[in-house]
Amino acid sequence: MLSKSRIEEVVREWIHLKEETSHQTPAHGHPTEKSYTLKHIHIPEETPRGWKVKFDYSLYVTTEFTVYPDHPPYEYPCIGELELDQDGFIVAEKAESVW
Repeated sequence: MLSKSRIEEVVREWIHLKEETSHQTPAHGHPTEKSYTLKHIHIPEETPRGWKVKFDYSLYVTTEFTVYPDHPPYEYPCIGELELDQDGFIVAEKAESVW
């Protein structure tokens, strides 16, 4: 069984790479920042190849116009699923927005 910390590390790295979280300057020239919050990692299920891990996270997009409370960051709830081998490497992935 993979450790909880190893599973969380893989999930966080996958979200960061998949969702391209960081400071960005899109074509319109206004700086934005895309970040995430990992809400929950469900109990991993054992599969013939390793482990299936389901998780919930939210993406947040802030811009120079983000001002509380009138204009909070945009929030996009998402769910993801990774299949990991016995060593913790990703062998399959799936993600979808639920907004």
